[in-house]
Parts: sequence; structure tokens; C-alpha cells
Amino acid sequence: MASLAGRAALITGGSRGIGRAVALELARRGADVVVGFRRHGEEAREVAQQAESYGVKAITVKADVSNPSEAAYLVETAKKELGSIDILVNNAGQGIAAPLLSTDNELWRRMIETDLSGVFYVSREAAPHMIARRWGRIINISSIAGVRATPGLGAYSAAKAGVIALTQTLAAELAPHNITANAVCPGVVETKMGLSLIELLRRVSPSYAGLGLEEAKSRWASRHTLLGRLVKPEEVAALVAFLASEEAGAITGQTFIIDAGQLLVGGKMLEEL
Repeated sequence: MASLAGRAALITGGSRGIGRAVALELARRGADVVVGFRRHGEEAREVAQQAESYGVKAITVKADVSNPSEAAYLVETAKKELGSIDILVNNAGQGIAAPLLSTDNELWRRMIETDLSGVFYVSREAAPHMIARRWGRIINISSIAGVRATPGLGAYSAAKAGVIALTQTLAAELAPHNITANAVCPGVVETKMGLSLIELLRRVSPSYAGLGLEEAKSRWASRHTLLGRLVKPEEVAALVAFLASEEAGAITGQTFIIDAGQLLVGGKMLEEL
């Protein structure tokens, strides 16, 4: 297991799901962590308390990363409390399904601002601190929807594709300062957001009517993934932790897909709706 002892990590959207798993995994490997959150303060504090059980420092900071001034506040507070920012995991985001003709201006703006602009704002603020130390790791959580556009997820797909392009730009511009940047693209993950897709199918698809959650989840996974299961958030966290380590120092500008073989099956994620 690659050690992160002595490193300081900032995780946006760290109160739940993938962000929670990442914060705990980085702490388990010895990194001090800042758990950024926008709404779920109690859950963020629970993550920080659990992280501290690994003998590291952990704090929570409330900030909306889609707001440039709040993104700056988040980074400055993290730097002040932990002394540095060595690892940045841009995880904050939201996924709202809507076909093109039902995507109004406000929904489009909200998706782009949170899922793409938030990554830009926080990275722009954190990069100077990494440059000063001549070491840094930026890991951006994108999605397979950013690799292959999905009908009904146009705004989300566009934002997540933008995250991949932004990651490559960060990698190119920050490489002279010994800073790497990589994107991680999960498929459907066993989190509240991921399971909301299964719940939606149970409500509206005849193929899933009357099924319990576990049975519906198994049916979807058997049809849409090679491995016949959803991705676990801890599996995404393990990949992020590796990319944050010294051992991954030669890896930058890359896009890592972790989807249980979902892309290779070739079906559309929402085709059964």
C-alpha cells in the first residue's frame, strides 16, 4: 500500500459517496485531509471523525465550489489549517437526467458551473501552493458519461467531457513544476447517486417493475457491465490513492476508466427508461 504520510489532501464533495471513500482512504494511508462539503455538514463531520481514527488531522470546510470566491475560501482555509495542499481531489458534482428539450438554461448553467467550473476554480486556487512546493497531485473525478455521451444526460456529459479536457491542460501546464493531473471516470457506482438510477428504473421501466432494489441492481448490472456488478466507491478511492502517491509520479494527463466493463458492453446507460 502506497503511503501518503506527511501529505495534505483536499477533497471536494467529501461528505458522501465517492468523496467520502476517497477521504477515508487517503487518511488510512496517512494523509491529513480537508473534507469539503456544500450541504451535508453532519455527514462531513462524521467522515472527518472517522478519518482522525487513523491518526491524521481532518477538518471540514463548507463551500460551494461553483462560486469562485467560495472556492478560494476553501483552498485558503485548507492551506491555513494543514500547512499545504499536496493532493487535490475534485469530486464535487451532481448528475441530473434531462433530455435536450427539457434542459432549461438554469439546469444547464447549474450542471456546468458545479461539475466543470468548480474543478477549474479550485484547481486554479490550489495550483500556486503546489508550484511553491514543487510537488502536487490533482485527481479529477469525471465519468464514463464524459467519454461516451449518454442520451438524457447531455449537460452532465458535456461537463464531464470538459473535466477530461481541463485535466489534460492542467497536466501540460503544471508538469514543469512536478505536478501531475489525471482524470478518473467511474461507471455506475454503488452510491446514493448511482442507486438513484436503479430506483428510477424500478419506478418507470416494465422490465424492473415489482423488483426489490437488490434484484433490480443485479438485473441492470448483468445487462450493462462485463463483471455483472456495480463499482464500489472504495475501488474508486483505491485508484485515486494510487494516483496521489509517489509511485504514480510518471503518470499524468491520463483518463482512467473504472466501470466494471460498462463501456465495453456498449449499451446506453438509460436505454431501459
